[in-house]
Amino acid sequence: MFPALCVLALLATPQQDPLDPLSAAEITAARQVLERSGQLTDAMRFVTLSLREPPKDAVLSQRGSSSFGRTAEAILFDWATSTPIRAHVDLRRAKLIRWDTLPSREPPMRIMIRRRLEEIVRADSRWTEALRRRGISDPSLVSLIPALRESAPLPTENGHRVVQAHGFHQEALPSASTIRGIRLRVDLTAGVILELSESGSISRIDSTERSSPAAGPAPAPAATPSFTVTGSEIRWQNWRLRYGVHPRRGLELWDVRWMDGDRARPVLYRASVSEVMAAYGDPAHPVWYPRDAGNDGLGNAQLNSAIPLADAPAGASYTDAVMADDFGRPVPVPRAVAIYQRDGGVLWRHSRSGRRARQLVLTSHATIDNYDFTFNWIFGEDGAIDAEVNLTGMMLVYAARRDGASEAGHSASSHLVAPGIVAPSHQHFFSYRLDLDVDGARPNLAFEQNTRALPRSRRGNPEGLWFAMEDHPLRAEAAAIRGPDPAANRLWRVVNPGRTNRLGEAVGYALVPGVTALPYAAQGSPVRRAGGFVNAQLFITPYHRDEMYAAGEFQNFGLQDEGLPRWTRRNRSLRDTDLVLWYTLGVTHIPRPEEFPVMPVSRAGFRLIPSGFFDASPVWP
Repeated sequence: MFPALCVLALLATPQQDPLDPLSAAEITAARQVLERSGQLTDAMRFVTLSLREPPKDAVLSQRGSSSFGRTAEAILFDWATSTPIRAHVDLRRAKLIRWDTLPSREPPMRIMIRRRLEEIVRADSRWTEALRRRGISDPSLVSLIPALRESAPLPTENGHRVVQAHGFHQEALPSASTIRGIRLRVDLTAGVILELSESGSISRIDSTERSSPAAGPAPAPAATPSFTVTGSEIRWQNWRLRYGVHPRRGLELWDVRWMDGDRARPVLYRASVSEVMAAYGDPAHPVWYPRDAGNDGLGNAQLNSAIPLADAPAGASYTDAVMADDFGRPVPVPRAVAIYQRDGGVLWRHSRSGRRARQLVLTSHATIDNYDFTFNWIFGEDGAIDAEVNLTGMMLVYAARRDGASEAGHSASSHLVAPGIVAPSHQHFFSYRLDLDVDGARPNLAFEQNTRALPRSRRGNPEGLWFAMEDHPLRAEAAAIRGPDPAANRLWRVVNPGRTNRLGEAVGYALVPGVTALPYAAQGSPVRRAGGFVNAQLFITPYHRDEMYAAGEFQNFGLQDEGLPRWTRRNRSLRDTDLVLWYTLGVTHIPRPEEFPVMPVSRAGFRLIPSGFFDASPVWP
């Protein structure tokens, strides 16, 4: 560790970048424009209010200029008329430039249903009193979960959207997180509770809050800076990059460059998590395949600040973010991102010489019901970038049934984790969107690299010892839908044929897979039609600014085969163009007793490493 070096240097008046997230002032200004337009009604609620992705060519030409325009995009739902809406606001001209009704009668994201429930129910003193009788003094710790099947539309009664719901205590032990004995029926259209009744005995909730680390102010950083932050830009060693938090995508990076002397060499234009999906495989558990980014939003889900000394080590620096609430008002998120330098193990050694490695880490988190994810982007002195997700929190559990399924009272699709308590087996899939600009956005080409044993022959390979690597060009989208092949040491490279290293070869970066899990859900099943990105480990598409979400933009509309499956059916050319890689990181979770009640972190990830990008080792001498 290097605690004396882990510090953040902030400048008072940073230069805004075209891709910076909306500031609190811009969120406020966008809402004011919508109010003045007369389109915003009392029944409308916001799910996101964020920057409208500007055209890439415009960003690259305007970066460094103070004259670029910015557009805010609001995604709303009118509860009175069941109408989803997309609105665009020109922030420079303070003008509404787009107001579109979307083709559905469902909220654009499922989190809107939960927020509407909480808005209505938490305002009722009967709910507060019912929680108090169960030992819960803070109603904000109880989420409201609608009684809806996965992908099911909201029920309609007499033209109103009416749903049953139950409470979920965010910090209770897994076996007691559901608030029992309360029946709730809520009219979401009218904004009223139709039924709130109690039955049965009242059991008090055993919360984990007592054992959680205190979340007070972050520890003061050390005095000597190892990196600097100016607005959204971070400078560390040879790396220059920008970062921010998006309400749906969470922590994202952009304008990632390596400084080669005075020359800034682009590596990534943009990088973020595009979608997160869990797939539960236990027949005794309800059919469930939540898409956490599309349903809830990874930025929306990190309103609880980072925990000092848990999410990041001593000496880490923390930066805030801002989100829009249901009414389009800015809400600060303290300690949304942690930044620190850490020991990275041995960088290199030979005989009696060697060097210790240092790494720059950016980390953020999301708490979605029982699960917690932390997302790390790790930069090395050797030019490598590691993407890492940490899975923790609490498993979903249910009571073991003594019905003869087995001696333990559960099937092979679930596992006892405590006496009488079963956790279902499931999988997690993360789609990463990687807009690689290797020494520039164009021309870039993609190759698949496979290594195979050479055929044994009397002349060519008599002892059967030799093997060879082959680069295979991926020239169109259909050919670039690829699965894993550990036996071939499969990886993928993006190169820029317009720039060569001293060996005369095109400069490039390689994507090296890490933990790999394939989906157990069958082809054509609801899981794979709702999240088609799980069908392959890699997709490659030409850059398109509106193609941001691997499973489609509006998960709650009940659409199928959206996102990557639909886009890649066009089989667009990947030759000499601006490429976007979509990497599926899969994790299979077979529950263990050691993961109850709180799961130790399980880590998974992948690497982006220079492959001919440098003329020689960047860490020598």
